[in-house]
Amino acid sequence: VEPAGTPELSGSSVLAVASGDDATWALVREAATDALWRVDPPDRLASLPHRALSITHHQSEVRVGMLTSEGQIVLTRHEGGSGETLETLSWEHEGGWTPSVRSDGQDGWVILRQSGEARLHRWGAQPMAPLATSSNDILGPVSAGLTTYLTIDGTLHTWTDDVASPTAYTSSVQCLEQHGAYTYVCTEGSLNLLLDDGSLSEPLVDMDGILPPDPDVVPEHLADPCEAEWLRALADLGRVPPGDTGRAHDKPAVEESGGCGGNKALLLLPMILLFGRRRAGYSEPSTPA
Repeated sequence: VEPAGTPELSGSSVLAVASGDDATWALVREAATDALWRVDPPDRLASLPHRALSITHHQSEVRVGMLTSEGQIVLTRHEGGSGETLETLSWEHEGGWTPSVRSDGQDGWVILRQSGEARLHRWGAQPMAPLATSSNDILGPVSAGLTTYLTIDGTLHTWTDDVASPTAYTSSVQCLEQHGAYTYVCTEGSLNLLLDDGSLSEPLVDMDGILPPDPDVVPEHLADPCEAEWLRALADLGRVPPGDTGRAHDKPAVEESGGCGGNKALLLLPMILLFGRRRAGYSEPSTPA
């Protein structure tokens, strides 16, 4: 990870980012206003009139969701290259809702969120009636093959003719993301590809397969910090700490690394494999290493 080299794009001021095929854009909190930037090369494209909350890339446009100081919703469309404002839509909506703008490549969407609830709206002329509601956040919509998917009440649904239909997957979905030609689903601690036929691939990453530190290779002075780091990692992954953080008896010992480094590799390796798979192109699902 390298800094962008521009003070305005420091980690403390970047609110959100969105990427297209040829560029990446950022919402940036400045001293007196928020602004739309192109990231690489850094270029300030436009000032934004209100508090910026969400950004997405939709076809050749960049779309931004904002809130006024009075809590009203404002949506803007910008030309992706120049940042020129194409449309400003002030949405008279009851207060307390915050907008998250989305795109599945074909349609633009706005998810309104409040106190854990969510409403799905298609980006269009007012009035925009909610097409679906959920008791928690709505993930998506995204497209895989010829089908559009989203989550409602935590489960995966297909979206056809503005009707949501539950899929066969009843497990809770924690992520539904599209990256280029690939769509990813997180469920029950694993990361899978959503294939064009609507099925899930074998897990690309399975968090239950991550092993604890091996006490036989951790120097004594690092034992307590290493165990604390493992317990923090479990908490981040939503896993319950086991009664014994020692080596699993059915797993081979890792080679001595002089610290926790060898065990950190167990966490990083699936991510590296996933990155390599994405770069090289995905062919057939395979079981994780």
